[in-house]
Amino acid sequence: MDFKCDEKKIRDVFSLAGRIRDVHLKRTKEGQSRGMAVIEFEHPLEAVQAVSMLDNQQLYDRIMNVKIDLKDEGKDDGRSVKLPSI
Repeated sequence: MDFKCDEKKIRDVFSLAGRIRDVHLKRTKEGQSRGMAVIEFEHPLEAVQAVSMLDNQQLYDRIMNVKIDLKDEGKDDGRSVKLPSI
């Protein structure tokens, strides 16, 4: 994910796939974006839809790699989508 994305932009883009419960943009100790975020949707099918709609799509200057993240922060509910940096 492009480093200039903030939580609002991520929420705007991923809300096309469904109702977002939470957005967590990964940051360095200095507060800079690490180029990845975890988006938690209200329903697991919305997370699947986000992968289908947004994986390999360009946002600003980078291609997004969108996948289901079942392990983030101990959660195993299938509602999160992890966006690793490329």
